[in-house]
Amino acid sequence: MDLERAVDLGDVTVLSDYLDAHGEAVERALHVTVQRGRLDLLECVLRHDPEQWSLDTSLALAAARPGSTPLLRALLDAGADPNSNGGLPLIEAIRGGDVTAVAVLLDAGADVNATSPWELRRPLDIAEDLGDTAVIASLLDRGARSVTTDEPDIERLAHRWATSARDAWKPVIEYGEAATTDTRSQLGGLPSLRAGEPWPVCTNCEEPLTFHGQIDLGQAPSVDDDRFGSGLLQMFYCLECDPTDPGGNLIRIIDSASPTAPAEAPDSVEVIPAHPVTGWHRPIKDHPTYLDEFDEAIDHASLTRDERDAKFKLNRSGDKLGGWPCWVHDSRYPPCPEDGEPMRQLILQIFHDTEDHQWRDGDHSGVGYVLQCPRHHEQVTLVWSCP
Repeated sequence: MDLERAVDLGDVTVLSDYLDAHGEAVERALHVTVQRGRLDLLECVLRHDPEQWSLDTSLALAAARPGSTPLLRALLDAGADPNSNGGLPLIEAIRGGDVTAVAVLLDAGADVNATSPWELRRPLDIAEDLGDTAVIASLLDRGARSVTTDEPDIERLAHRWATSARDAWKPVIEYGEAATTDTRSQLGGLPSLRAGEPWPVCTNCEEPLTFHGQIDLGQAPSVDDDRFGSGLLQMFYCLECDPTDPGGNLIRIIDSASPTAPAEAPDSVEVIPAHPVTGWHRPIKDHPTYLDEFDEAIDHASLTRDERDAKFKLNRSGDKLGGWPCWVHDSRYPPCPEDGEPMRQLILQIFHDTEDHQWRDGDHSGVGYVLQCPRHHEQVTLVWSCP
């Protein structure tokens, strides 16, 4: 019996017995029971002591489900942090239009004026965009203020620099040892290889490369404008060599129609735990930092110190699809092998704040930037930078 079957049966005793025998599935079970809206099953899972990160993630999932106040209360009573993930639980409750859930989270200590690190907006800004008068009134009663009120320069500069902004999407990544999904977009796990294809090796040391992850571009949110093309973007790198040396990594886009995952990796390969990408957050306008030489709409040399600081605030750090690179040091855009022009289109940025899927060079972690030629979509490369 698998976890989904144990949950679908709807029997608390069956689920409890399953979790007693499969302790590694507790975090996944927490997410599934919240998604199904089953309070009785959720309480069963909570008795098996899920980890803090799972409580926090599940709180945001519950907040996104209108009418899930009992689930919210159970998770909060179990220790879920209402301010986790940049205040995401409160934001999700606002988007769902559930004024009761908003009140429950605020009563539990959610910061009514927290600025989302991804959206650079506050709860009141989001409620006003949605025009939800009941939620707006509830927030104002708790002392809510908007970014426009307290940081007018950010809004003004974002509007002034709008021509250089790009859409960016933050991935929804599922963590936990039992994470499973039907999607082929994932960090870690096993790659989808062409039929009969051997496991890729480093051309420097001839050792098998470590698989870092893959994104199905045909299912990515940018598919509507064909920005990145289609296919399966795959990332491999060598743990023994410099991952940015020629041959020390393999960044490619393959046809996504037919590849299948191998049954197992070579014995010498370190397999990173699989973390499926189950979706994408709403798009955000992402701005280049003043370090970016290809921000042609702005004369960076003329920026004041405050304007340079604003440029950094308007650039999204962390994992993201699209947008502009959050450069650690100076910008670097390698030339396209086809025409020699800079490969200035960011497909994917993978940050260094998650242990399992860090880009690593020996003992050093860093940020990986997967760049693409906007004219030749098959030409992709890796730029790696260590803080």
